[in-house]
Amino acid sequence: YGYLEFLDHWLQENYNKSIEILEPVPNPDGSARTFLGFMRGTVARGKRKGKARGVPPAVGPCWWSRDAKIKPLIQATAEAEIVYVGYSADEEARVGKKRDDPRYRFPLLDWGMGEQDCYDFLACRGLENPIYDYVKRSGCFHCPKQPLPSWFQLWKLHPKLWDTALAIDQESIE
Repeated sequence: YGYLEFLDHWLQENYNKSIEILEPVPNPDGSARTFLGFMRGTVARGKRKGKARGVPPAVGPCWWSRDAKIKPLIQATAEAEIVYVGYSADEEARVGKKRDDPRYRFPLLDWGMGEQDCYDFLACRGLENPIYDYVKRSGCFHCPKQPLPSWFQLWKLHPKLWDTALAIDQESIE
C-alpha cells in the first residue's frame, strides 16, 4: 500500500492522474466483504454448499481473488470504451478470448515487453516496487499459492505477518 501511495503521488505530479482503489464486492446484505469474514463463512452453492469456506485452496481458482479483484475490475470497467490490461509478453496465455474483444488492449504484449523489461523500465525511472527485492510475485501474504521462497522471505522479514499467516492457516484447518 505504501508503494501505491508513492505511485499515486508520482502519477498526480507527472500526469495529473490518480490510482483508484477498488473494494471487494460487498456481501449480499450490503456489508463490507473482508478476507477473514469470507473465509469464516460457508459455501453458498455447489457440491460443498453449507460447508466452511476456509482458506482458498492451493490448487484451482481463488474465491478471494474472484471477489476482491476480478469482480470489482469487471464492474469498474463495464462502461469503459477501452480497457488496458497489463499482461507482459511472458503471460500471453492469460489473454484468452479477450484478444478478440476490441475493448481490450494489451500494450505490454504488443510492445513485446516481458517481466524483466517491465522491471527495468520502472527501475530506470525510480519507480521500482521494493516488494520485488525479495519476492517474484506480489499478492496476499497468506496465500497458499505462494512459492516457497516467498514464504521464507515472509518468515525472515515480516515475522508478525508470518504469525498471522500461520494463525489463518490453523483456523482454516480447524
